[in-house]
Amino acid sequence: MIHDARARQRRHRAGAAIVLAAAAAGALLLASGGSGAGRGISHRPAHRRPPGRQAAGGAQLRPVVVMRGLRRSAAYAADGSLYVTQQLNAYGLAPVDALWRVSPASGRIRASRPLDGTFSQALMASGSLWVTSTSGARSWLWRLDPASLAVDERLLLGSNGDGSGEAAPTLTAAGGWLWIGDLDRLIRVSSATGAVTETIHVPGAGGIGVASNPSGGVLLDSEGRQIAHIQRRDPRTGRLLRQSAPIGSVSFPYVGGVYGDSVWVSNATGMAGYVQRFSLATLKPTRFAGAKPHPGVTMPPAILGANGIRAQMLDGILWVTQPAGGRQLNYCANPLNGATRASLQFGPEAQLLTAGAGHVYYVQNAQARYETLDSVRISPRC
Repeated sequence: MIHDARARQRRHRAGAAIVLAAAAAGALLLASGGSGAGRGISHRPAHRRPPGRQAAGGAQLRPVVVMRGLRRSAAYAADGSLYVTQQLNAYGLAPVDALWRVSPASGRIRASRPLDGTFSQALMASGSLWVTSTSGARSWLWRLDPASLAVDERLLLGSNGDGSGEAAPTLTAAGGWLWIGDLDRLIRVSSATGAVTETIHVPGAGGIGVASNPSGGVLLDSEGRQIAHIQRRDPRTGRLLRQSAPIGSVSFPYVGGVYGDSVWVSNATGMAGYVQRFSLATLKPTRFAGAKPHPGVTMPPAILGANGIRAQMLDGILWVTQPAGGRQLNYCANPLNGATRASLQFGPEAQLLTAGAGHVYYVQNAQARYETLDSVRISPRC
């Protein structure tokens, strides 16, 4: 649902402190209308694990260092491959990122592709690696060979972006198409030809997130800025089918995955963040077992946390994570009801980047100038 440009920016801002059910946060969440929703590097959930997996013991899982000396890194795991990005030029300059295909075992770079701007999101679909990026106010879609990272297509999406990275383009696969959210437009692209086949204007959107279910039979978008919505659309035509109630938000909420008839949504309010489960049919928040008590805060059931809290489906598992959250606030969960299965064995400042092929990948100190990418096997309890 992975660490796009907005997620990387949040990692390097000063507002990563954990804020739970404080009185100020409660007042702000109440002011947001009691209806919630909030945004990894990829909306590519793969539901291969059974929801009723039994807890299991075993030896302590040991992390392995994959790469050192990264700057503002992101990662995406797909089809047994690991893709890593980092900023090439110095801090303070307009970011220029490189995309690498990396050996998950050794960290050796197998292929490299400069992106001439800031990486936003990656998605494996129809035998190609699709990547979105921004450069100033421009946004781009790249079609790359997954092994060599050779460029098969490069498409200018638009030049009306805000240039801040907050509206970095997102993408998903649904209805046999690629769908891209770019500032205030939904763009439909043929995964066979790479050509734009439809553009839909979304009034009032200051950025759009897109998501689907594993079969591609559902298309969701989240749009807006301070007042946002979750929308369900026809995955073939993009026609609007249903819209949620208004959601108070810093920017558009993050739809982290669809599991059955449930939608996992994360949202940042400016002073706190939260995770909620929405009904796919009604786009309303629903009760769920993993919701945490929040005395004095009037809102639907939720998991409260910092602005960077996120729930996303990766490698068939629901992950609830937040920067500087420690083990108790970073965990894998039941994708049906959000109940905690196992704490993530990270350091207190770690940040999850991606998961795939039975491993999770994370940076140990997300606030450091130079980051170390580590990996560890996914706990059998997950």
